Amino acid sequence: MKHTHGEAGHQCDKEINLLVQQVVSMDFSRGRIAKEIDRMFVNMPGAEKSALFSIVVNRSCEQAWMYDGSPRAGGFVRTLARFDDSVSGRGLEGCFAVRLCRFVADAIKKNGARAARGRCLGQEFYDGCVQAIADGDLFRESGDSELLEIHAKQCVIMMKAAGIIETAGTSALISPEYTGENVFPALFAAFWGKVRWEDIFPSNPAAARELRHNRHILIDLIIRQNGRFNLDSSPANSSI
Repeated sequence: MKHTHGEAGHQCDKEINLLVQQVVSMDFSRGRIAKEIDRMFVNMPGAEKSALFSIVVNRSCEQAWMYDGSPRAGGFVRTLARFDDSVSGRGLEGCFAVRLCRFVADAIKKNGARAARGRCLGQEFYDGCVQAIADGDLFRESGDSELLEIHAKQCVIMMKAAGIIETAGTSALISPEYTGENVFPALFAAFWGKVRWEDIFPSNPAAARELRHNRHILIDLIIRQNGRFNLDSSPANSSI
């Protein structure tokens, strides 16, 4: 009996993985995903189908990005990130996160940095970053020095996960493969599928884990908008 149950579970997982591949390669809508689940799992209770729907959407988001940070050719990633022809074509390489990443990389190359325990660098590095940016656009966009330090620490965590920052003993180094180009896909892939959100949002670990578990909601917000939008002012924000 246990052997039979295990085989059934393995078959179900294979069917889910096949569905995920179809979602990514054929650019399925959320409605199409729900219909496919209804068709494939006729006898499954409604509550289990809802849970399975979330699993399929999450896996599809992860599958839409290669582990080296390069987007797949399928349409699903274009729906997710609103790409037309390229990341640079959408202006994403000029966003705050990418510009901060480039600043951090330049600071490490120029001044070096001590690799602290965990996923961050030594505090003196962040103090130096805040001081160096004090009169620049990054500081004005952050709002104040404390927020800028938080953003810098979040950026370092994602840069490490993306392979941009490497460590050698007690020193932090920038990967020789880093060129400063196509940074957004690498950062986004690290944020979406590689880092623990409780590490980048440590003030409320439980909420961060819950947000990551339900991160497909962010895709809903993107898809419902026409072009650029501010998450804080999105009508759907009130339902999160």
